[in-house]
Amino acid sequence: ALAAVEGGADPVLLVMPADHLIADTEAFQDAVAQGIPHAAHDKLVTFGVLPMHAEVHYGYIGVGEREGDSGARLISDFVEKPDYETARQFVVSGGYLWNSGIFVWRAAILLELLSRYQPKISQSLNTIREQAKGRSLNNSNRALQSAIAREYKKMPNISIDYAVLERASAEGKVLMLEGNFGWSDVGSWAAVHRMTRKDANGNGGNGRWIGHASKNCLIHAPDRLVALLGIENAVIV
Repeated sequence: ALAAVEGGADPVLLVMPADHLIADTEAFQDAVAQGIPHAAHDKLVTFGVLPMHAEVHYGYIGVGEREGDSGARLISDFVEKPDYETARQFVVSGGYLWNSGIFVWRAAILLELLSRYQPKISQSLNTIREQAKGRSLNNSNRALQSAIAREYKKMPNISIDYAVLERASAEGKVLMLEGNFGWSDVGSWAAVHRMTRKDANGNGGNGRWIGHASKNCLIHAPDRLVALLGIENAVIV
């Protein structure tokens, strides 16, 4: 999901995964508003989330030095999906936050960094731009659609963290703001279970169920009654 959050020929862009949960919309909007001034001054802004548990399916951001008195921090390092013991140490130490994968930056500064760090991606983007001839990609003709498909296949399969952020962070161009807005990437059934209302035995989900000697289950059965008999830590669909 991509949204322009400030007008002008070179807007500040808000980039966010479309499949994540944000429980506190107002707090999220406040966090984005804090990031816009930094992005307007050519910083890449990301949001770290205070870890609630040792999660091995998330990336982590190392909290670096404070940038002025704005609350923004530099990033010491990026850690992608650590093992459980490493994740547990991150939670205990407090020196690492979950990487939300949400960013605020100027389009021009990102394109500039792509041209430096990822010339193949930059070249393909330039080819698409030339083919677009000022037209919106949302209203593209067949020739432009073909160019997009062709050039996209040429681009290396690489995350934005590896492609740009890690290298830009080493140059002090990336800032992190802590975002306490009830974030989850809903990347596992355990994450879904944590977000559901639960009965006294930790069973939760969507539908109707009765349980005996059963706990910590996730149930999805909107059209029928489910009976749980001596089952724990299971997903029932």
